[in-house]
Amino acid sequence: MATLAELPKKYPKLFKNDSFHFECGDGWYTLLNCLLNQIHRKLKHYSEVVEIQQKVLSKGEEPLPWISEYFEKNPVDPLEAFSIHQIKEKFGGLRFYWGCDVDSDETRELRGATDLAESLSYTICEECGAPASWTKTAKGSGWIRSLCETHHQERQSQLDARGAALIPQNKVE
Repeated sequence: MATLAELPKKYPKLFKNDSFHFECGDGWYTLLNCLLNQIHRKLKHYSEVVEIQQKVLSKGEEPLPWISEYFEKNPVDPLEAFSIHQIKEKFGGLRFYWGCDVDSDETRELRGATDLAESLSYTICEECGAPASWTKTAKGSGWIRSLCETHHQERQSQLDARGAALIPQNKVE
């Protein structure tokens, strides 16, 4: 199974820090990969317009009017201004915290994409990526997690074993 640690290498322009720490399980790899792919695709639009402009100018042609309009509305590359602050699990769901100093059509669309990914996370096991059937606390843990049946039972067994170890054993002398 792919791990979250691979994502900063796959999307280096989105992760400005080489030592990014994910605070959730690898089961959400596919969900996060899809979200990051969507973010990268949206934000690289600026660089695509730059490429078109360079091709037009290298041919000695006049700049296209729509390119000038685009740069008037978008003077800064949103991909350069984008940063991921934190990716974690909280209350059984994904939390994706990001920032961008650029307000553009592309960055406004990212809010919807992150909201969708966060909502979908409740239906995906955080450990393995299978459909989650448990988005609630395991008995005795106080922690809400989105888990498949298998990982829920495994977690419950671990908690039961830990609880049994904490109960004092009656000694007969």
